[in-house]
Amino acid sequence: MMAGKTNFKGMPRPYAEAKALGVIDARIAPLVEAMNQIPLIQTVASCEGHRDWFFLYLPPYVLFRTTLEMAGAIEKTLRSCDDAISSVCLNYYWEVAATFDESGKLKYTLTIPGISSRHPIKATRAKVDRDIQRIIELLPKAYEQLNDHIPSHDSFSEQNKHD
Repeated sequence: MMAGKTNFKGMPRPYAEAKALGVIDARIAPLVEAMNQIPLIQTVASCEGHRDWFFLYLPPYVLFRTTLEMAGAIEKTLRSCDDAISSVCLNYYWEVAATFDESGKLKYTLTIPGISSRHPIKATRAKVDRDIQRIIELLPKAYEQLNDHIPSHDSFSEQNKHD
C-alpha cells in the first residue's frame, strides 16, 4: 500500500500538509503552529520527544527553514532567558543549530541538545511542556527584533517555494 506511506509521521513535509494529515505530535504542535505564523519561518519536521518510564531520553525538536537573521534572533531571544533580569526563563538549555540539507541549503533545528540516551538530562515532560509554551511566547519577540532589518518576505517565500 503505497498510499499509507504518505501519512508516515517521520517524513519531512511542509506544515500545511503535515497539519492536514494529522501527523504533528500533539505536544509540539502548538510550537510548530506558532513558528509557521511568523512569515520568515517554514517548518518541515518535528517531534515532541520520547521518554522511558519517567524521563525524556530523546529531545523534542522542530526542523525549519528561515533566514540566517531570523535564526539568530530566535537564538538571541532564547539566550535572553538566561539573563537575571528576564521574566521568562526556560527549564532547559534550548538552542538553534544549523546544518545543510541534501541540496546544500541551510536548515535549522530548535531542540534541547543535552537530552539523549547517551548523556541523559533528567528532563520531565511537564518542564519540557512549560518550556515549549514559553518559547511560543518568545517567538514574536524574536521576530520584532528584525522589524528594521527584515529581508523581503517575498524573497524568502520565493527562495523556499521549490523546497
